Amino acid sequence: MSKVSILDYFGRTNTSNIHAFGWKATLCLEKKINCKPSEKILEFGFGTGNTLVYLASKNPATNFYGVDISEIMLKTTRSRIKFSGLKNQPQLHLIKEKMKFPFENNFFDKVYIESVLGILEVDDLNFVLTEIARILKPSGKIVFNETIWLSTTSLETIEWMNRNALADFGIKQASSDFPYANNWKELLHRHGFMVERVVPLNEIITQRKTQGVSFTIFRSDLFSYLGKMKGCFNSKLRRDWKKFQKIIEMNNKQEQTMEGWLFEASLKK
Repeated sequence: MSKVSILDYFGRTNTSNIHAFGWKATLCLEKKINCKPSEKILEFGFGTGNTLVYLASKNPATNFYGVDISEIMLKTTRSRIKFSGLKNQPQLHLIKEKMKFPFENNFFDKVYIESVLGILEVDDLNFVLTEIARILKPSGKIVFNETIWLSTTSLETIEWMNRNALADFGIKQASSDFPYANNWKELLHRHGFMVERVVPLNEIITQRKTQGVSFTIFRSDLFSYLGKMKGCFNSKLRRDWKKFQKIIEMNNKQEQTMEGWLFEASLKK
Protein backbone atom coordinates (compact mmCIF):
# COMPACT_ATOMS: atom_id res chain seq x y z
CA MET A 1 0.00 0.00 0.00
CA SER A 2 1.35 3.45 -0.90
CA LYS A 3 1.80 5.85 1.97
CA VAL A 4 1.69 9.03 -0.13
CA SER A 5 -1.21 10.51 -2.06
CA ILE A 6 -0.68 10.33 -5.79
CA LEU A 7 -1.78 13.99 -5.95
CA ASP A 8 1.14 14.96 -3.72
CA TYR A 9 3.44 13.02 -6.03
CA PHE A 10 2.02 14.85 -9.05
CA GLY A 11 2.49 18.17 -7.25
CA ARG A 12 6.15 17.46 -6.50
CA THR A 13 6.85 16.42 -10.09
CA ASN A 14 5.03 19.36 -11.75
CA THR A 15 2.68 16.93 -13.50
CA SER A 16 0.06 18.60 -15.71
CA ASN A 17 -3.17 17.53 -17.43
CA ILE A 18 -4.10 14.97 -14.80
CA HIS A 19 -7.45 14.18 -16.37
CA ALA A 20 -9.03 12.14 -19.13
CA PHE A 21 -7.71 13.04 -22.62
CA GLY A 22 -5.10 15.40 -21.15
CA TRP A 23 -4.40 18.49 -23.26
CA LYS A 24 -7.16 17.66 -25.71
CA ALA A 25 -9.73 17.93 -22.92
CA THR A 26 -8.21 21.23 -21.79
CA LEU A 27 -8.52 22.63 -25.32
CA CYS A 28 -12.21 21.65 -25.37
CA LEU A 29 -12.61 23.36 -22.02
CA GLU A 30 -10.87 26.49 -23.32
CA LYS A 31 -13.37 26.79 -26.16
CA LYS A 32 -16.31 26.69 -23.77
CA ILE A 33 -14.74 29.12 -21.28
CA ASN A 34 -14.28 31.62 -24.13
CA CYS A 35 -12.16 34.08 -22.12
CA LYS A 36 -12.94 37.76 -22.76
CA PRO A 37 -11.16 40.98 -21.76
CA SER A 38 -11.87 42.28 -18.24
CA GLU A 39 -13.68 39.09 -17.21
CA LYS A 40 -12.90 37.53 -13.84
CA ILE A 41 -12.36 33.80 -14.16
CA LEU A 42 -11.63 31.31 -11.38
CA GLU A 43 -10.03 27.88 -11.55
CA PHE A 44 -11.15 25.70 -8.66
CA GLY A 45 -8.40 23.20 -7.89
CA PHE A 46 -5.58 24.63 -10.02
CA GLY A 47 -3.24 21.71 -9.36
CA THR A 48 0.26 22.43 -10.70
CA GLY A 49 -0.99 25.50 -12.56
CA ASN A 50 -0.44 24.46 -16.17
CA THR A 51 -3.93 25.34 -17.45
CA LEU A 52 -3.96 28.57 -15.45
CA VAL A 53 -0.65 29.71 -16.95
CA TYR A 54 -1.75 28.64 -20.42
CA LEU A 55 -5.03 30.58 -20.31
CA ALA A 56 -3.50 33.65 -18.66
CA SER A 57 -0.74 33.73 -21.26
CA LYS A 58 -3.22 33.58 -24.16
CA ASN A 59 -5.64 36.08 -22.58
CA PRO A 60 -3.59 38.90 -21.01
CA ALA A 61 -6.62 41.20 -20.66
CA THR A 62 -8.58 38.65 -18.60
CA ASN A 63 -8.31 38.50 -14.80
CA PHE A 64 -7.53 35.01 -13.54
CA TYR A 65 -7.80 33.59 -10.03
CA GLY A 66 -7.20 30.17 -8.52
CA VAL A 67 -8.02 28.27 -5.32
CA ASP A 68 -6.68 24.94 -4.09
CA ILE A 69 -6.50 23.05 -0.80
CA SER A 70 -3.00 21.66 -1.34
CA GLU A 71 0.06 23.56 -0.09
CA ILE A 72 2.19 21.44 -2.42
CA MET A 73 0.12 22.47 -5.44
CA LEU A 74 0.22 26.13 -4.39
CA LYS A 75 4.02 26.04 -4.08
CA THR A 76 4.40 24.29 -7.44
CA THR A 77 2.04 26.68 -9.22
CA ARG A 78 3.87 29.71 -7.86
CA SER A 79 7.13 28.19 -9.08
CA ARG A 80 5.60 27.52 -12.51
CA ILE A 81 4.35 31.10 -12.81
CA LYS A 82 7.78 32.46 -11.88
CA PHE A 83 9.62 30.03 -14.16
CA SER A 84 7.35 30.78 -17.14
CA GLY A 85 7.69 34.54 -16.74
CA LEU A 86 3.95 35.11 -16.85
CA LYS A 87 3.23 38.83 -16.72
CA ASN A 88 -0.47 38.97 -15.78
CA GLN A 89 -0.11 36.73 -12.75
CA PRO A 90 -3.26 35.02 -11.43
CA GLN A 91 -4.25 35.62 -7.83
CA LEU A 92 -3.82 32.34 -5.96
CA HIS A 93 -5.50 31.38 -2.70
CA LEU A 94 -5.02 28.42 -0.40
CA ILE A 95 -8.30 27.28 1.14
CA LYS A 96 -9.39 24.56 3.54
CA GLU A 97 -12.22 22.06 3.25
CA LYS A 98 -15.62 23.70 3.86
CA MET A 99 -13.91 27.10 4.02
CA LYS A 100 -15.84 29.96 2.50
CA PHE A 101 -14.09 31.14 -0.65
CA PRO A 102 -12.29 34.49 -0.16
CA PHE A 103 -14.43 36.37 -2.69
CA GLU A 104 -17.52 38.55 -2.59
CA ASN A 105 -20.91 37.47 -3.86
CA ASN A 106 -21.39 37.79 -7.64
CA PHE A 107 -17.66 38.29 -8.19
CA PHE A 108 -16.83 35.98 -11.10
CA ASP A 109 -18.00 35.74 -14.67
CA LYS A 110 -16.89 32.11 -15.05
CA VAL A 111 -15.51 29.20 -13.04
CA TYR A 112 -13.76 26.21 -14.58
CA ILE A 113 -12.63 22.92 -13.07
CA GLU A 114 -10.61 19.98 -14.33
CA SER A 115 -11.29 16.58 -12.76
CA VAL A 116 -11.62 17.73 -9.15
CA LEU A 117 -15.32 17.53 -8.26
CA GLY A 118 -15.54 13.78 -8.76
CA ILE A 119 -12.98 12.98 -6.05
CA LEU A 120 -14.72 15.10 -3.39
CA GLU A 121 -16.86 13.62 -0.65
CA VAL A 122 -20.54 14.41 -1.06
CA ASP A 123 -20.68 17.06 1.71
CA ASP A 124 -17.59 18.81 0.34
CA LEU A 125 -18.97 18.67 -3.20
CA ASN A 126 -22.26 20.26 -2.18
CA PHE A 127 -20.40 22.95 -0.24
CA VAL A 128 -18.15 23.75 -3.21
CA LEU A 129 -21.07 24.05 -5.63
CA THR A 130 -22.92 26.29 -3.15
CA GLU A 131 -19.87 28.54 -2.93
CA ILE A 132 -19.45 28.62 -6.69
CA ALA A 133 -23.09 29.63 -7.07
CA ARG A 134 -22.53 32.38 -4.50
CA ILE A 135 -19.47 33.91 -6.14
CA LEU A 136 -20.74 33.69 -9.73
CA LYS A 137 -22.52 36.65 -11.26
CA PRO A 138 -26.12 36.19 -12.43
CA SER A 139 -25.95 34.07 -15.59
CA GLY A 140 -22.33 33.27 -14.74
CA LYS A 141 -20.98 30.07 -16.23
CA ILE A 142 -19.40 26.92 -14.80
CA VAL A 143 -17.46 24.65 -17.17
CA PHE A 144 -15.74 21.47 -16.09
CA ASN A 145 -14.43 18.19 -17.38
CA GLU A 146 -14.89 15.19 -15.15
CA THR A 147 -14.36 11.45 -15.22
CA ILE A 148 -17.59 9.62 -14.45
CA TRP A 149 -18.67 6.01 -14.53
CA LEU A 150 -20.07 4.31 -17.56
CA SER A 151 -23.76 3.49 -17.25
CA THR A 152 -22.79 -0.18 -17.57
CA THR A 153 -20.62 -0.04 -14.44
CA SER A 154 -22.56 -1.35 -11.43
CA LEU A 155 -22.71 0.46 -8.10
CA GLU A 156 -21.08 -2.57 -6.47
CA THR A 157 -18.11 -2.31 -8.86
CA ILE A 158 -17.88 1.44 -8.26
CA GLU A 159 -17.73 1.00 -4.48
CA TRP A 160 -15.14 -1.75 -4.79
CA MET A 161 -12.90 0.26 -7.13
CA ASN A 162 -13.12 3.38 -4.97
CA ARG A 163 -12.16 1.47 -1.83
CA ASN A 164 -9.08 0.11 -3.58
CA ALA A 165 -8.18 3.50 -5.06
CA LEU A 166 -8.39 5.19 -1.66
CA ALA A 167 -6.11 2.55 -0.20
CA ASP A 168 -3.64 2.61 -3.09
CA PHE A 169 -3.69 6.22 -4.31
CA GLY A 170 -5.06 8.24 -1.40
CA ILE A 171 -8.00 9.40 -3.57
CA LYS A 172 -11.00 7.68 -5.09
CA GLN A 173 -11.40 7.02 -8.80
CA ALA A 174 -14.64 8.94 -9.35
CA SER A 175 -17.78 9.86 -7.45
CA SER A 176 -19.92 7.01 -6.17
CA ASP A 177 -22.55 9.44 -4.85
CA PHE A 178 -23.10 10.88 -8.34
CA PRO A 179 -21.91 8.05 -10.56
CA TYR A 180 -23.62 8.79 -13.88
CA ALA A 181 -24.22 11.77 -16.17
CA ASN A 182 -27.87 12.22 -15.15
CA ASN A 183 -26.84 12.34 -11.49
CA TRP A 184 -24.53 15.27 -12.26
CA LYS A 185 -27.26 17.07 -14.18
CA GLU A 186 -29.62 16.74 -11.22
CA LEU A 187 -26.90 17.93 -8.84
CA LEU A 188 -26.26 21.06 -10.91
CA HIS A 189 -30.01 21.78 -11.09
CA ARG A 190 -30.29 21.54 -7.31
CA HIS A 191 -27.60 24.20 -6.95
CA GLY A 192 -29.37 26.62 -9.27
CA PHE A 193 -27.60 25.90 -12.55
CA MET A 194 -29.19 25.53 -15.96
CA VAL A 195 -27.36 22.73 -17.74
CA GLU A 196 -26.44 23.72 -21.29
CA ARG A 197 -24.30 20.82 -22.40
CA VAL A 198 -23.24 17.42 -21.09
CA VAL A 199 -21.27 15.32 -23.54
CA PRO A 200 -18.60 12.60 -23.52
CA LEU A 201 -15.25 14.13 -24.43
CA ASN A 202 -14.53 11.46 -27.00
CA GLU A 203 -17.44 12.79 -29.07
CA ILE A 204 -16.11 16.34 -29.34
CA ILE A 205 -12.31 16.10 -29.23
CA THR A 206 -10.85 16.99 -32.61
CA GLN A 207 -7.96 19.29 -31.71
CA ARG A 208 -4.32 18.52 -31.25
CA LYS A 209 -1.96 20.52 -29.11
CA THR A 210 -0.68 22.93 -31.74
CA GLN A 211 -0.90 26.11 -29.70
CA GLY A 212 2.52 25.96 -27.99
CA VAL A 213 3.68 29.22 -29.57
CA SER A 214 4.37 31.77 -26.87
CA PHE A 215 7.58 31.79 -24.86
CA THR A 216 5.53 31.66 -21.66
CA ILE A 217 3.73 28.47 -22.69
CA PHE A 218 7.01 26.94 -23.87
CA ARG A 219 8.61 27.61 -20.49
CA SER A 220 5.58 26.21 -18.69
CA ASP A 221 5.88 23.02 -20.75
CA LEU A 222 9.58 22.92 -19.91
CA PHE A 223 8.71 23.27 -16.22
CA SER A 224 6.51 20.16 -16.53
CA TYR A 225 9.32 18.29 -18.28
CA LEU A 226 11.86 19.21 -15.61
CA GLY A 227 9.46 17.92 -12.96
CA LYS A 228 9.19 14.65 -14.83
CA MET A 229 12.98 14.39 -14.88
CA LYS A 230 13.05 15.06 -11.15
CA GLY A 231 10.66 12.15 -10.71
CA CYS A 232 13.06 9.93 -12.64
CA PHE A 233 16.27 10.88 -10.80
CA ASN A 234 15.05 11.53 -7.26
CA SER A 235 15.26 8.18 -5.46
CA LYS A 236 12.29 8.78 -3.13
CA LEU A 237 10.04 10.02 -5.93
CA ARG A 238 11.15 7.11 -8.09
CA ARG A 239 10.18 4.63 -5.36
CA ASP A 240 6.80 6.32 -4.94
CA TRP A 241 6.13 6.16 -8.66
CA LYS A 242 7.00 2.47 -8.85
CA LYS A 243 4.26 1.78 -6.30
CA PHE A 244 1.74 3.85 -8.21
CA GLN A 245 2.80 2.50 -11.60
CA LYS A 246 2.24 -1.08 -10.50
CA ILE A 247 -1.28 -0.20 -9.43
CA ILE A 248 -1.98 1.74 -12.64
CA GLU A 249 -0.82 -1.17 -14.77
CA MET A 250 -3.14 -3.49 -12.87
CA ASN A 251 -6.08 -1.11 -13.39
CA ASN A 252 -5.32 -0.75 -17.11
CA LYS A 253 -5.76 -4.49 -17.57
CA GLN A 254 -9.39 -4.22 -16.47
CA GLU A 255 -12.23 -3.40 -18.87
CA GLN A 256 -13.18 0.24 -19.23
CA THR A 257 -15.42 1.45 -16.43
CA MET A 258 -15.17 5.27 -16.71
CA GLU A 259 -14.92 8.01 -19.31
CA GLY A 260 -14.31 11.75 -19.46
CA TRP A 261 -17.25 14.15 -19.88
CA LEU A 262 -17.59 17.90 -20.44
CA PHE A 263 -20.19 19.85 -18.48
CA GLU A 264 -21.35 23.37 -19.22
CA ALA A 265 -23.96 25.22 -17.17
CA SER A 266 -25.06 28.76 -16.38
CA LEU A 267 -26.34 30.11 -13.09
CA LYS A 268 -29.98 31.06 -12.72
CA LYS A 269 -30.21 34.05 -10.36
